[in-house]
Amino acid sequence: MDLVSGRQFFDCFEGLTYEQKTRTATDLADAISSLYSITSSYCGSMVHNKSLTDSQRSPRYVFAGSSPLPPHTALPDNDFIIGPFNDITFLELPKTVPALSCGPFRTERSFLEAIAYRGSPPTRSSDKVKRWAYERLFEVYDAVRPLYSIPGGEPQTFHFSQGDLSGANIFLDPETGAVTGIIDWEMSGFRPAWLVAAGPGWFDDDSCKFTVEDDQDGPNGYDDLTEDDRKLIEHFRTVLGERNPELLQHHERSVELRAMFYALCHEYANNVAGWLEQYEKYEWDVNTRGPFPFDFQSWILESINLYQGKLVLSLWP
Repeated sequence: MDLVSGRQFFDCFEGLTYEQKTRTATDLADAISSLYSITSSYCGSMVHNKSLTDSQRSPRYVFAGSSPLPPHTALPDNDFIIGPFNDITFLELPKTVPALSCGPFRTERSFLEAIAYRGSPPTRSSDKVKRWAYERLFEVYDAVRPLYSIPGGEPQTFHFSQGDLSGANIFLDPETGAVTGIIDWEMSGFRPAWLVAAGPGWFDDDSCKFTVEDDQDGPNGYDDLTEDDRKLIEHFRTVLGERNPELLQHHERSVELRAMFYALCHEYANNVAGWLEQYEKYEWDVNTRGPFPFDFQSWILESINLYQGKLVLSLWP
């Protein structure tokens, strides 16, 4: 293990000059582009040994239970051994998902279903109140996904990413703005291109769009950006395009898909239903896309009736 020089991004970035910030933007675009060029036909994390168990997946997380767990599935792919994801959605305590349900995945849809259902695919015996919102979101995903296919692209080719490019994990030279290192790679792995294309931290334009917040009345953007901020983000995108035009397309066009992914990561069905309500109200354009994939108002009424019916049954003596 090597010592990373410099200071954490969130400790020094705002104090940099505009010229120094452009160096940061350039280096981050270079890093994302370089990682993006590493591809796999499976969606998952690289592992050193296919006999690793759940307890060995990530040193950050402690798993309950002392009995040995069966080895997870690992598949060879070119020069890699691809195993289950160390994604935060699968590892978040106390509802950790067994490694056997965390990949590797052969398709984008199977990866997203595992994220939504925490490794337990829905069945007819599943609690409909809990799974219904995710099923409805997948209806929207199926309707929208074809709109984001890039001509000549391979939808089942997955791209490598660090997985947690937050300000805490990026180190900068405070004198030049150069990126001196990136730490915490336990979440790294091969993901869909549109998910890998998200900008890191300060350069991420996704977090205030298609979101559900208590004080939100419609989709928000970065209204407090200065002119230099906007120029800097444009510089970041320009470098992405110079390094890989396809990556830039995914970065700019696929905010909607990434928003759906973030919604699928919600642990509670009510949050997903709230996201769908905001999305249908503010983002779905019937003039260009036609009717919403399902009758939203009828679904809400049916959900209320179903929930009330369950509540009555649970209170019945």
